[in-house]
Amino acid sequence: MVSFRLAAKLALASLGGAALLAAGVPAVANVTLTYTGRPFTSIGSPAAGSRISGYIVLRRFDAAVQQQLLATDLVDWSISNGAFTLSLAGGDDLARFDMMSAVGGQVTRWAFDAQDAPDWTKFSRTDSANFDISEVKDNSYSGVSQNVGPSGEWSVSAAVPEPATWALMLVGFGAVSGALRLRRRIPQVAA
Repeated sequence: MVSFRLAAKLALASLGGAALLAAGVPAVANVTLTYTGRPFTSIGSPAAGSRISGYIVLRRFDAAVQQQLLATDLVDWSISNGAFTLSLAGGDDLARFDMMSAVGGQVTRWAFDAQDAPDWTKFSRTDSANFDISEVKDNSYSGVSQNVGPSGEWSVSAAVPEPATWALMLVGFGAVSGALRLRRRIPQVAA
C-alpha cells in the first residue's frame, strides 16, 4: 500500500514537471553584447587615441545552431570613442556580427553601416582579425583608420537562462525534494 501511494505521488510530481518543461522558456530573447576595446590609434596621429565602447542588443543569440552565425536581427546598437557616438537611428542603419561557437560566442567580425549619422556618411570596418575600423565621410575615406585589437572583451548576458538550464534546475529541485521526503525518520529514544 505504501509503495503504491509513493508511486502515485512520484507519477503526479513527474507529470507536473513535464507540464512545466513543455511550457518551456521562449527561445527568442534579447541578448546584450557589451564591448570594451583597446585604444583607437589614428594613422595621422597614433598618440591621439581613445577607447572605444559600445553595446549591441540582438533579438536572438543561438551560436549552437551552426558553427558560424550571422546575426542581423538587431534591436539596438551604439558605438563611441569619446569624440563621436553612432547609434541606431532608423531603418537605414544595419549592423552584422559573425560569432564562432567554437570560441564560446566570441565576436570575430563586425560591421556597421550608419548612413545618417551626424557628420558621417558611413562608419564601417574591414574584415581583418584586428578589428580595423575605417570612417568614410562624403563617400570617400577620410584617411583615419583605427584599430581595436583582438584583446577586447565581449560579455554576453541573456535575458533568460537556456531551456536546458531550466530543465536541469527543475530536475535538481525535484531530486532534492524527493530525497528529503523519502528519508527515514529516526525514532527518538527517551532518556
